[in-house]
Amino acid sequence: MLIPLPGHTHLKVLRPVKPENARETKSEVLPIDRRTATGLTVLALETAFGMRPARTLAKQRFEPAVRSYLAAYLRRRPDRGPVRLDSLHLRADAAGVEVFGSCTVAGAPRGFTARLVNPERLRWRMRLLRILS
Repeated sequence: MLIPLPGHTHLKVLRPVKPENARETKSEVLPIDRRTATGLTVLALETAFGMRPARTLAKQRFEPAVRSYLAAYLRRRPDRGPVRLDSLHLRADAAGVEVFGSCTVAGAPRGFTARLVNPERLRWRMRLLRILS
């Protein structure tokens, strides 16, 4: 709503009004421990950039699509080096947990996104991983 300023009819101020359907933001309870998500993500990123052998990816924790993506990424990309995790964000939804963030590899920034699922309610598995350059 625009409101005229007193004494200045040609100046107006926009005073935002809180929408009726606005929700208060509250801290979301995540179904996964942050350390578990960080561990799976760092393990996958270190494999993608040649710091760990691909055989370290356990079949119980990583889907075949993730393991094949990492093997192809390792063959295709020449950049190798230590991985420093800069940021990691988690967002829960009906299908599991979405993980996204950024990392630095050999001085170059990279982004990533992943999907973690818990189908048997026993162990979290990485179903999908994409590295953004």
